[in-house]
This record gives sequence, structure tokens and C-alpha cells, in this order.
Amino acid sequence: MKSIAHVTSLCITLMLALSFTHAAVPRPAFYPSTPSISKATEEYTLADVLGVLSTIFDQLPANHPYMVEKKYKDWFNKKWPGAKDPTKIDELIQGILDAASVHLPYTNPKDDSKKTSITWKNVSFMMNQVMDLKDPVKVDTLLRILAAQTDVIKKTRMRAFAAREFFGYLDPRLLALYIEMLDDATAYTEKHAMSENTSRPTSTIRRDARGRILWALNKVLDMNVDEAPFEIADEAAGCAALKTWLTDNWAQVVAKCAETKADPTWIGALPESISNFDVRY
Repeated sequence: MKSIAHVTSLCITLMLALSFTHAAVPRPAFYPSTPSISKATEEYTLADVLGVLSTIFDQLPANHPYMVEKKYKDWFNKKWPGAKDPTKIDELIQGILDAASVHLPYTNPKDDSKKTSITWKNVSFMMNQVMDLKDPVKVDTLLRILAAQTDVIKKTRMRAFAAREFFGYLDPRLLALYIEMLDDATAYTEKHAMSENTSRPTSTIRRDARGRILWALNKVLDMNVDEAPFEIADEAAGCAALKTWLTDNWAQVVAKCAETKADPTWIGALPESISNFDVRY
């Protein structure tokens, strides 16, 4: 049986490999700006915190309060008044959804897709490294934001983000979002080509959901589920079979989530760094 620590390291490697953690690029229009020099750090919104934490350090002037007062990530987590207010997460994510609604997952030109990926990775970082809230409260917040969406594009985007956060919280309510996706045959273009000489391949939302669910069951929760009945040529039938299996075995999945998270060797699968953009006020 694989150790939880080993499995978790695989998850971290996968997530970080899919992230863009170091390259600095101009921040997109929908991304929060760097807070002005005149704004006190105690008055920052969560968007302001994201804006300053994801600004290239060397581009901030020496008289910026973030530099002068040395109020870095740990300070925001421990002493910033907003760190204990889950509605700050609502404000931040809804602001990004409202501003970036045209950015569908994996369907943009390469550079825009990269910036969108960075944005959501950084939002995940903010939730997990800055906000001083219990995990169930954070999951409640994600589900509340998802439920508030009435626009199809925004709902799709929020559902995808919230579902991916399962790997950091092991909350079955987030894994259940992937079950909804098993019915979605919507096709999309993947972010990366196999090589410079090939076009980017296409996939479907349900195929991606199937892969993530099976990864969660076998690589994260170590449930040793036989994947053969689900990984068949008839994608619709395979996804339907997996949905039936999950329905029949959901109590076991829920118990395994709790057991895995309670294991002291489990360290989560969250991004460890924030990606930086060029300064913009």
C-alpha cells in the first residue's frame, strides 16, 4: 500500500507541474492591481492582499507600506483583520468571475490561458495561506459562491475551480462536484500541445472529471478501485458507470476522505508559492 506522504507528493508534483509559479508576466485586466502607496495595509481588501503579494518584489517602491512595515504573507494571515472573514473570499472570487467571464477554461489563446491559470492558482494560495479559517468554512464559502452563480460561464468556471480544491481539503462535497461533470460532454481544447509541432489536443469535461475522480480514489484515498470498467472506449458509458459506482459507494468514499485527512502524515496538496505579475497600480 502506498504511503499517504508518497501519494501526496505525487499530487503536489502534478499540481505544480500544471501551474506557472515563477515566470512574471504583465497582469491581465481582470487581475487585482497593486494597492496604492497611500492605502494602509490594515484597510486592504482581499483583492488588495492578492494584488500586493503577487507583485514582483523588486518593483515595489521602498516607501510602499508593504515594504516599510514588512507586512508579508504571515502578517496578513495572523494580524490582518480580513483574514478571519470568509466573505472576503466571496468578494475576491466574485470580482474575478465578473471581470473574467469571457475566459472559459482552456479555450483561450495560449498567453491568456496561462494568465487565467496563474490567477486561479494564486486565489487558491490566498485561501489556504492567507485566510485564517477552518477548512470546512472555506469549503462552505466555495459552495456558497458556486450556488450564487446564475451565468452558465461563471458557474462552469467556479465549479471547475472548487472541484480542484478537493485535493487540498479532502472534503467530499468538493469531490461531488466532479460527479456532476460526468454528465457534461462539452469539448474543450487543452492548454498544452505534446510538442511544438503538434496542435493542442481536445478533451471533454466528463473525461477530465473521470480522470480526476479516479486519481482521487486510487492515488489520494488509496481505495484500490478497479479502473477498467470506467476507462473504456465508450466515454459516455464509462462515465455513467463511474457515476453509478460512486452513488453505490459514496459512504465509503466519505469515510475514506475523513480517514486520510486525519492521518498525521497527510500534508495536503496545495500550491506552495504564489506567481508574480509586473506591478500595476
